[in-house]
Amino acid sequence: MKRLMPLLLAALALPVFALPSLSEDGADLILKHGVFYPVQPPAPVEGSLAVRGGRIVYLGPDAGADALRGPKTRIVDLGGRAVTPGLIDA
Repeated sequence: MKRLMPLLLAALALPVFALPSLSEDGADLILKHGVFYPVQPPAPVEGSLAVRGGRIVYLGPDAGADALRGPKTRIVDLGGRAVTPGLIDA
C-alpha cells in the first residue's frame, strides 16, 4: 500500500496540472472601456469585463483584461457606454 500511495497522489493531481490556464486560451470576449454595474460591488466599475465559456472571469481595470486576450478573443470597445446585468428567467 505504501508503494501505491505516491502513484495514487500523482494520478489525482494530474487533472489539475493538465487544465489550460486562462492566459493560454484567452477569454472568448472582452468588453473594454466601459462602465459596468454589477450586483456586487454595488458601485459602478470602470474598465473591462472578460467572458470565457459563458462565465465572467474578470471585471476591473482595462490593463488586467489584456492579460486574458488570446488569438481568438473578440474585443468590443464600448467607448464609455454602460453594461448592466441581465436576468434570465427559465
